[in-house]
Amino acid sequence: ASGSVDDVAGQIELVALGSIEDQGIRVTLHGPEMLQSGYTPLEVELVDIATGAPIQSAQVQITPMMHLQTDDGEMNHSAPTEPPLAQESTDGCFSNPVVLIMPGSWHLHVSFAEAQGKQGTVTFDLDVEEGDRIARLTGEDGAAYFVALVAPQTAVVGRHDLELAVFRRETMMSFPPEMDLDIDMEPSMPAMGHGSPENESPLHTGAGHYTGKVNFIMTGDWRIDLTLRRQDTLIASTHFDLTVE
Repeated sequence: ASGSVDDVAGQIELVALGSIEDQGIRVTLHGPEMLQSGYTPLEVELVDIATGAPIQSAQVQITPMMHLQTDDGEMNHSAPTEPPLAQESTDGCFSNPVVLIMPGSWHLHVSFAEAQGKQGTVTFDLDVEEGDRIARLTGEDGAAYFVALVAPQTAVVGRHDLELAVFRRETMMSFPPEMDLDIDMEPSMPAMGHGSPENESPLHTGAGHYTGKVNFIMTGDWRIDLTLRRQDTLIASTHFDLTVE
């Protein structure tokens, strides 16, 4: 696995979700064994079938798609995706996290173009369960927002990095990152009636990711309340519930 996925996703172990051969290239999709809605680290591995060597230079992009049958016919929508900025990879693995915004049947279209001119698109069909690490919000401005809890992956006692990724639905196919929000964070134990000291509200660190610190001072059920503002105007509020071991 590449470092960037490890850094972002913490302790998620990636497994091979499937392989498809196209243009003499074996395309393997790596991701979490248990797929749930939320921020999902994915990697695309490219191997030259003839030589067995990893393809170290390529442009890669995952486009997630869902097709829903409605009374008016079929409705298609995509989801936030974070294509790799780097086109070089010594092991042929390219990190491309996506935010699976809802459970159901997803089609992940993986396009690739390698340095020798071979290019193609393959599609992986994946079933996704409902997860508890994504909030789907309608803002006070009427826009649809998606807030994904990226880290911590496992909640244990102590002071940890807290990372969120926030996206807005511009169209059914476009989900740009939100980079101008102020986020207030308040962790508490509702059953115990107390919070904790030494927390830091998340600040924008790039590409819609916001990082702060959360301090879990004891085991049990915690709630992280979040308030999203833009220039002192309330956008939305939400929360995530975590069980701290």
